[in-house]
Amino acid sequence: MPVPPAPSLQAPSPSWDKVVWVSFPDKRPLDQTATLAIQYFPDDHDSLGHDAWLAEARVLDLRNTVIDAEDGGCYVHQGLVTMLAVKSRNQIAVDAYTWDWLTRQLRESLLSSSCRGEDGEALRTVLFLHWTTDEPTNPTLDSVYSAVRLLKHIHGTAFRAYPNESEAWQERAKLGDIRALDDIARSSPPEFSYRPKTCFGHGPCALQEESITVHKRTHSGCATHVHIRKQRDRQQLTCNVEMPASKQPSKQRKGRKSMLAKTNKSSKDPTYDATSSGQTHWFHQEFVPALRDYEFRVFIVTERDEQGIRGRSGRIVAIAKTAFNQETQALASRELLSEDLEPSLTRSHLEQFCIWVFESLRARTDSMVFFESLEVGTRLDIGVAEDGMGEKRLFVNEITRWYGAHYFSHNICSEPKTQICKAFAHAFGELLQSGMGDVF
Repeated sequence: MPVPPAPSLQAPSPSWDKVVWVSFPDKRPLDQTATLAIQYFPDDHDSLGHDAWLAEARVLDLRNTVIDAEDGGCYVHQGLVTMLAVKSRNQIAVDAYTWDWLTRQLRESLLSSSCRGEDGEALRTVLFLHWTTDEPTNPTLDSVYSAVRLLKHIHGTAFRAYPNESEAWQERAKLGDIRALDDIARSSPPEFSYRPKTCFGHGPCALQEESITVHKRTHSGCATHVHIRKQRDRQQLTCNVEMPASKQPSKQRKGRKSMLAKTNKSSKDPTYDATSSGQTHWFHQEFVPALRDYEFRVFIVTERDEQGIRGRSGRIVAIAKTAFNQETQALASRELLSEDLEPSLTRSHLEQFCIWVFESLRARTDSMVFFESLEVGTRLDIGVAEDGMGEKRLFVNEITRWYGAHYFSHNICSEPKTQICKAFAHAFGELLQSGMGDVF
């Protein structure tokens, strides 16, 4: 299998002392979702002797992050499980809060104090901003990153936010990720080179010949603001469509350039959306029928490797198959089975493709700005399309950052269901110890 070139290793920085983890709780109760919750039974954990550090979750008062269950156990958000696993390494201090705490800190200018220990000593601190479904509000991410920039004048390189501001923006805006995937496909071996077409919404429409396309909105996640529409149903699209010659004025048909018809969006469909912290934008992509039926969610975690990019390389720790039920609006998930890929694809081919794309993203010159979190790992959401010759082709539908991805642990992991959380925690802990740098 071809391997992307490895850039030179990065010089190490001082290790970090503390993580302040702040989570924006999901609206849906944690005990009503199988995609985010880890069910914890203290007696079982004590008897079987695993994950003793999870007991701390029961004493934390975090809104919709830890919920008691009727059978004596509790439901713990996967994000908190991951951070407690980081803390269990006994090398990094971890403080856990929810977004209302951050609201008070910013309102009363107290955030700076979180960068100090009990004795007032300065601690190298990472402010970990965590959300898994809805983009945070009150304060918005833009407001938080603005406050972080001011605090850096006080603490310098001893304080940073994670994810960095540039990556958080790119992830929410989506278009930069799509362009990066398009770039990789153009320079990949033929078997990894397929990409659905995207019209980014500027200038002439790149999908004008397609009868059906998929409309998507920036600053959105978990399949919200995704619509399959016919060509004439343009809604908020801002690209220009060439008017058919039969509908052009007679004088224009006699040699003038063809007229471009702009979108028919109305004041009822604004480009801006009050629910987002920034300007939203609609774009559309080539319709891939199989995406309505299923996707493969591939979890990749890095581990130390002297031959790898910056001394690390990716390995696959889990693969889920998911299917969205249009009637119930529910997402079903389970472990990948070999028959899910038959007859023309194999698990080995899927894994090789995902590692190729993952390492190609890490090899980009902008990787430590827009894809810094891939130093820990990621979830690649994979679609399957048929090319013009009837062959099945894999493509990345979305790069879902590890810190915000739903892990589907309840359905795809065996007991104790913490395997994916601990894999990401291990990689993140190693990076904290090795001196993960600061990126704006």
